[in-house]
Amino acid sequence: MPTIEEKISQAEYIIHQFELEDLGTAFAILNEIIVDDRATDFEIADALNLKGFIVAGPAPCHTEYEEDETGLIYYLQALKHNPYHLGSLLNIINSFTEHDMRQPFTRENKPAFIKAYKVLRDDLYDSLDENGRNCLLRFSDTYDKFKQEGL
Repeated sequence: MPTIEEKISQAEYIIHQFELEDLGTAFAILNEIIVDDRATDFEIADALNLKGFIVAGPAPCHTEYEEDETGLIYYLQALKHNPYHLGSLLNIINSFTEHDMRQPFTRENKPAFIKAYKVLRDDLYDSLDENGRNCLLRFSDTYDKFKQEGL
């Protein structure tokens, strides 16, 4: 029986192959991890983040939530298992592009953006690589705008 770590690796491999017909298999593997009582909160957070990545990128058709095609729901769920999950926090920030803001679910979750941005800026900045720091810089105007709106 494969370990949780092996299942996550298998799902990641499938995702990085970018074969759309195989992404359903990756999604199923990730769902197995989420309900596996051997999985830690960190592993569940990883699985949820990967599900969000699938939905946000190559295959929005796999979402289990009609109102979300950005993966945002999965990233928010991941934070319930690990509030400092770096990938989910960065993916939340990236879920607030101009295109994604057309979705009501995204617009309703501006406070999640603010919270993720603050955690990345205030608590995890030193652990960010150059791409992560550039992401914060790219979205600093969005952060300021949302803060001015009184969220």
